[in-house]
Amino acid sequence: MNLALTTGSEFTDWVLVICGNAFGALMAVRAVMYFFREDWGKLITCVFAGVFVAGFVYFPDESKAVLTQVWGTVSETNVAAAPERPVR
Repeated sequence: MNLALTTGSEFTDWVLVICGNAFGALMAVRAVMYFFREDWGKLITCVFAGVFVAGFVYFPDESKAVLTQVWGTVSETNVAAAPERPVR
């Protein structure tokens, strides 16, 4: 029996996958419903929302990096250290 301490990253990954699949199934049902109602605006919005959330669920580290970059640009702060410029 292995009783080592863990960081919880395996549990976090498991929860994200379960929630992502449940959300994907819900979005698929809604998209089919909008398709049969011929409500094209809601269908397109549903698809874009699904893609946006899937990015956060299946690629959390990349999503965090993109949001950090966007926030640094918008707020004019530099999160990462600036590269050193050579002195002339």
